[in-house]
Amino acid sequence: MVQLKRLAPAKPEVQLACGIIAEADNKIPEAISCYERALKGDPQNMTAMRNLGNMLMRQKQWDKCIRLYRNALKYHPNEPYILERLGTLLVTCPEAGLRNIPEGREYAERAFIHATSQSTTLISSGRSLAVAYASLGDFRNAYAIMKMTINLARRENFSRSRMDELESLLEQYHNQLVP
Repeated sequence: MVQLKRLAPAKPEVQLACGIIAEADNKIPEAISCYERALKGDPQNMTAMRNLGNMLMRQKQWDKCIRLYRNALKYHPNEPYILERLGTLLVTCPEAGLRNIPEGREYAERAFIHATSQSTTLISSGRSLAVAYASLGDFRNAYAIMKMTINLARRENFSRSRMDELESLLEQYHNQLVP
């Protein structure tokens, strides 16, 4: 890694490689710094953005992660992965002061209906969208979205524990509909 930094320290590709190496060596603060420098040099780099976002999530740096995804949308405004991640964070953030359910619902919905969303993105955004609807008191839409999400998760052979969690939410939303 030292040789890489000596050869071309300002290159975003070098910073990305250094971040990957630091992450593999479990040097978390160094990896985060490298990914941030890689994005500063190339703000459109999806690999650096994904890696940094995952690290910030694991480190529970919610505010920084939300800012990362908001910034990433400037360069990739219709990228389903970014829409889902930001939507999910704004709907379910453990730090309640950072939640913005209506805005999160919008991003989750955009990811959920996006034609190029991968199945894992669809399922995650569907779950977040249903949670957002329920949080806003719209249990009819929460129930409908969760049913669609469960059907997709079944086709994708999701694990029993993940299916149980989705089905539990579906039951909660159904119980809110029944008088």
